[in-house]
Amino acid sequence: MYILHLSDIHYRREFGKEFRNANGDGYQNMLSAMQNPTVFLDECLDRVAGDRETVDLVVVTGDLTEDGNAEDYRSLKHHIRERIGDVPLVVTLGNHDNKQSFREGWLKEGTDGERTAGSCDSRPYHQVEWVDGTAVISFDTSAQGVPDGRLDEERLNWLRTALKEVGNHPAILVTHHHLLCEQGQIPPLPESGRLLELIGDSGIFLILCGHTHHHYAGLAAGRPCHIADSLSFCGDNVGGGKVRFQEKYGYNSYRIEEGMVRMSRSETFANGRILGTLTF
Repeated sequence: MYILHLSDIHYRREFGKEFRNANGDGYQNMLSAMQNPTVFLDECLDRVAGDRETVDLVVVTGDLTEDGNAEDYRSLKHHIRERIGDVPLVVTLGNHDNKQSFREGWLKEGTDGERTAGSCDSRPYHQVEWVDGTAVISFDTSAQGVPDGRLDEERLNWLRTALKEVGNHPAILVTHHHLLCEQGQIPPLPESGRLLELIGDSGIFLILCGHTHHHYAGLAAGRPCHIADSLSFCGDNVGGGKVRFQEKYGYNSYRIEEGMVRMSRSETFANGRILGTLTF
C-alpha cells in the first residue's frame, strides 16, 4: 500500500489584503498575507503525479479549512478529487474545522432533500474505511475553538467499538492532534495517555497526525507515529512568547510492504516569505 499524507491546509476560497482586520487581529492579518493554500496543494500533488497509478490512499489529518463555510468544504473536496480521481480519501477534522459546515459541504448532508434529524450538527466525525484489507480509522479529537483538542468518554467508547469490530485486521489511526509532548512546541491532546493505552491493545500499526505544522517521525504506544508538514504555514517559537510565521509546506508518503512502514518526507518547500510575528 502506498499512502499520501497531507495536513493542515487551512483552506478558504479567497486570501489577500481584503481580509486584513482593521482592529489589529494579528492572526487574521497573518493569514491575509498568505497565498491560497491550493497553490501548495497543487505543487505537492503534481510531485506525486508520476506515482498516481500506485497511490492507494490519500489522508488529510485535519484543519481542512480556516473556520470554513459549507462552500469552502465543497470547493476543497472538488479541488482534491479533480487531481486524485477515485483514489480513497480519508480525512479527519481539526480545531479550525467547522463540523456543521463540513457535514453540509464535504459530506453533503442536509442538501438536496437528504437532511435527516440531527445530521448537520456539531457531532464528532468518525469513520472506518477499508482499503486493501486495512482498516483506516478517522478519529475526531477536535473541538472548534479548543486548540489542544478534546477526548471524552463518548469518543473513547466509539473507538473501543470500532477496534472491536476491526478485530485482528491491520489498522491505521488517523487523527488531528498529536499525542506526545516531544512531537511539537504546542501541547498534545490532553487526554492522549488514555488514547495511547487503548491503542496498545489493538491492531493499529501506524498513527498519522497533524496540528503542529511541523514534520515528526517517532513511536507512540510502540507504533510508528508521523506528523506531516502543513500545506499552509508554520510557526516557530523565537522566545519571549513570540511566534514567527512563514510560508512553508510539504507532505509525507508511506509504503507498506510485508508489515513494514517505510516513510518518505518530501523536501519541505520554504519560499522565504515571513507572514508575521505574533505575541501569545
